[in-house]
Amino acid sequence: MPVGIALDRSPDMAIALLAVLKAGGACVPLDPEYPRERLALLLADAGPALVLTVRRLAAALPEGGARLFLDALPEREAAPAPCCRSRPAGLAVLLYTSGSTGRPKGVALTHRGLVNRMLWAQRAYPLNGDDRVLQSASFSFDFALWELFGPWLAGARAVLARPGGHRDSSYLAQLIGERRLTVAHFVPSMLRLFLEEDLAHCDGLRLVFSGGEALAADLRDRFFARLRAALHNQYGPTEASIDVTHRICRREDGGQPVPLGRPIDNTRIYLLDPAVHPVPPGVPGELCVGGENLARGYLHRPDLTAERFLPDPLSGLAGERLYRTGDLARHLPTGEIEFLGRIDHQIKVRGFRIEVEEVEREIARASGVREAAVAIRGDAAEARLVAWVVPGPAGSPSVAELREALRSRLPEFMVPNLWVTMPGLPRSPNGKIDRRALPDAGALHLVEASPQTWRSPTEELVARVWEDVLGLAQVGPGDDFFALGGHSLLATRVISRLRQALGFDLPLRALFEAPTVAQLAAAAEAARRAGAGIDLPPLAPAPRDGDLPLSFAQQRLWFLDQLEPGNPAYNIPSALRLTGDLRVDLLRATLAALVARHESLRTVFASVRGTPVQVIRAPFHPATGLVDLSSLPAARGEQEALWLVRHEAQRPFDLARGPLLRCFVLRLAAQEHVALLLLHHIVSDAWSTEVLVREVAALYGALLAGKPAPLPPLPVQYADFAVWQRSWLRGAALDAELGYWRACLEGAPGLLELPTDRPRPAVASAHGRNRLLHWPESLSGALRALARREGVTLFMVLLAGLSALLARLTGQDDVVVGAPIANRRRREVEGLIGFFVNSLALRTSLGDDPGFIALLRRVREGTLGAYAHQDIPFEKLVEELAPQRSLGHTPLFQVVLSLQNAATATLELPGLSLRPLQLEPGTTKFDLTLNLAEPGGEIAGQISYRTDLFDGATVERLIRHLQTLLEGAAGNPEERVSALPLASAAQRQQCLVEWNATAPGRPLAGCVHRLFEREAALHPEQPAVVLGDAVLTYGELNRRANRLARHLRDLGVGPERTVGIALETSPEMIIALWGVLKAGGAYLGLDPKLPPDRLRFMLEDSGVRVVVTQGGAQSRPVHQESVRVVSLEGEEAAAISRRSASDLEGGATEENLAYVIYTSGSTG
Repeated sequence: MPVGIALDRSPDMAIALLAVLKAGGACVPLDPEYPRERLALLLADAGPALVLTVRRLAAALPEGGARLFLDALPEREAAPAPCCRSRPAGLAVLLYTSGSTGRPKGVALTHRGLVNRMLWAQRAYPLNGDDRVLQSASFSFDFALWELFGPWLAGARAVLARPGGHRDSSYLAQLIGERRLTVAHFVPSMLRLFLEEDLAHCDGLRLVFSGGEALAADLRDRFFARLRAALHNQYGPTEASIDVTHRICRREDGGQPVPLGRPIDNTRIYLLDPAVHPVPPGVPGELCVGGENLARGYLHRPDLTAERFLPDPLSGLAGERLYRTGDLARHLPTGEIEFLGRIDHQIKVRGFRIEVEEVEREIARASGVREAAVAIRGDAAEARLVAWVVPGPAGSPSVAELREALRSRLPEFMVPNLWVTMPGLPRSPNGKIDRRALPDAGALHLVEASPQTWRSPTEELVARVWEDVLGLAQVGPGDDFFALGGHSLLATRVISRLRQALGFDLPLRALFEAPTVAQLAAAAEAARRAGAGIDLPPLAPAPRDGDLPLSFAQQRLWFLDQLEPGNPAYNIPSALRLTGDLRVDLLRATLAALVARHESLRTVFASVRGTPVQVIRAPFHPATGLVDLSSLPAARGEQEALWLVRHEAQRPFDLARGPLLRCFVLRLAAQEHVALLLLHHIVSDAWSTEVLVREVAALYGALLAGKPAPLPPLPVQYADFAVWQRSWLRGAALDAELGYWRACLEGAPGLLELPTDRPRPAVASAHGRNRLLHWPESLSGALRALARREGVTLFMVLLAGLSALLARLTGQDDVVVGAPIANRRRREVEGLIGFFVNSLALRTSLGDDPGFIALLRRVREGTLGAYAHQDIPFEKLVEELAPQRSLGHTPLFQVVLSLQNAATATLELPGLSLRPLQLEPGTTKFDLTLNLAEPGGEIAGQISYRTDLFDGATVERLIRHLQTLLEGAAGNPEERVSALPLASAAQRQQCLVEWNATAPGRPLAGCVHRLFEREAALHPEQPAVVLGDAVLTYGELNRRANRLARHLRDLGVGPERTVGIALETSPEMIIALWGVLKAGGAYLGLDPKLPPDRLRFMLEDSGVRVVVTQGGAQSRPVHQESVRVVSLEGEEAAAISRRSASDLEGGATEENLAYVIYTSGSTG
């Protein structure tokens, strides 16, 4: 009697399984995750007398039928085992698989088949009481039976994975390590993901089984590279009680295909042709199974049973049957069986068998679909179920609608991942679908990537992980993971990488509950905030019956304006060249509509009892000045227009009087205009400019067409944001944010000691210039590839490179760089014009000279930590941390990096072509500001710099250094930061070769005393040494030095022998110097004024055995037993004077020692 078991993985599930069998019933697994419609089909077909479940799962089950809630049963004392009424041929388990007719089919497994399988397994790879076996397979998957009965038959433990845990490779690795599991089973696609995890603590595994899909050779080899366990490859259809063949994989088989192995006990395997005749070894045939393992057949499906279960004509045994698997295989020379593929359209996805006809029929049931085809594309973990859809006359439903329709009727693994729309399906000559001719799905799926406008860096990081895992070039915030081709195993990979990238745990179900990039990023940020104990209140309209506070960012700009009124550094100009028919009246009306729509554009700032407040004025028509230059010659008009634009861009705003929005139109000709739109930063930012551009285009176009404004109402205004910000960012919330930043910035340097061209002035000015930069696409692509490999964003790669460069240039190993962040994490403020942008202080330590990859991971950790605590405004942070302030530089950081990776809005107006004008603002806020973007896939932008500090040439060199360093990091990311190149090949050639091209036109002429001798021969009477009235000519100096040299040679002086010269400044000192060199020796100067101990040390350390001196006090320290003193006074001097004065032969060469000089030593 069938009994349904609708339980997730739990002790109750195991108890229910045993209880049904003990009672003599047959188990019908009912996965609570299946759609209710699917469960209803199973229940209707199986007709269970009872369904065992628990109350919390009742809502997931279809209505009707008797149910027994295990969690409602009273506690009873242990009872003896009931008398077993089951027979070996009796029904034990009813497992449902996909059916080609659209109906799932129930496979009726007997006790005999299951017992045979379990006893063979215990003989083939015995378990014992010390084993701990992972139970992770779905209860509706046949291997789950062995994961329970296998350990139970050996006295071992079955360790249950948590519900849903079988999809999470990271969790499984953690569970295996923590519980010291010894045995586990994986389908190959999950095994591939499992081997990507940290397996350091999985060394207790001794047996790993793989089945349900073909085991690839590279996966086997990867297994042996990561684990020391034995790997068993098993094959078998559900209709043959789990497995029918088995092979122990071997390490030495590297690179060779993995066979299915040989039959298990009491099992026969035949490879047959269509006429049911055996094929010779090496010839492909259909794999057919006979023996004790066979199921009875298919419940209530005698036709299908007769088709697949045939009488066995080969065994010679009466009543024996064969099951036709539909798999193609061949015998190898060793007798083992090699799997070759499928004969029919049945496929396997992640271990689950799917009849594509069933999926096709369900798709065809959807409204608007004429026909559909389904197939699998990709291998192993990359395998995806693809649907090709032919729409009906009224058009095809959306992918979301199709997916939702199928998810209500089919299990998740049967819902296609990719969807392709086609006018018709390819057909073969006989009219059947030609599945081999179905087009590639990679570039044709119906989901279009939405624009890349990231609300947060977490969004971008999520998108980059999706792109890498799904193999897509681009995804956007609104893209759905499953519509892009994702499935549960790929979801596991995504979550695993995000855990690593984000640095905290994110459950797998988060991706199923939040399947778009934006939703998953929001869920991740919410999880991080929940971990920090921060719960943000809702953002709603604030009352307008009192004073409206400034946001923290506005308040800082207001104070700066009070200190230096009229500073144009915070003007935001946008200039456009317009060609075509410009309606200035409509432009004025458009700006008036914008002012009415956005309160920020009609806000001024007053002081009430010393506190700044926002004052929102009534809507007004902003003045739009029109300057007509059309009467001027064209060239003069262009010059005048450029001067006027620059002049107006520098004209200050009055924050108290307003308005803080100005517009000027310069007419160059009837069809040529220049428009300048100017806002103060206190009411705008870069994101706001994008909003303004989009809305100007929409409003101008609507006015021109005589249509109403197409913009939806704004949910809140900027003043509401300011009130909301001040309402929650205080008390415990503020303390939590400040606690992070205090710990992060404790001990950070207050000033980056950049190598400037001029000393830093006591009071920094806002004078600045820009330099453009453009890096080749090859570098941009290499940096993006590096970012993907390491699970970081492109911004993090650039920040790591910039931090490394700054550390190299300054010699400081602790670097803080500023980074602007949009600060628009709430959807309510996405469409507002206002000052939201915040600045983050990103600190990087390079003291241990890390490799670039290690630096990237460090930067990722620090950046994500900063992103998680971005809500505290920079202005509030400076106020609370109170760093040492200076008028000569900005607090906390002086270098800023910005990467604009959002899709730039393009202003398009009917009847006009527009071109932005690049303005040189002439101001800057920081020492260096690197503003980068990714237009067309290349990295380009500009660097702003203080002209008080830097010359343009210096900044250009810095740009080249950064490019070279990043090229080196992309090419060799393991290289240590200190070894990454800063100079390009051309610069190295210039520095090392060209600037060092100092070789003379003729070779060096030997030793220096030979050069002196040549000069002495040419000019013997010329003075060579003068001291007071004493004069030595070249000739006399040379002759006296020759005499001394001969004397020294007689004392053993020659090449590599050092001679001390203990003489004060005198002609004799010069004579001694030349004499030592002419003798072939090297001289050591011994200053007689040095302390005696130091002179003695120098003599002992240098090994001097001869010292030239003049006697007297200056010679006393050098008188030692081991030293021969040559005196240039008295009898020895007279003897020297009688020697030959001619030049000496031989002596030293260019390679010999010439002199020794002692310097101060750090060790003393």
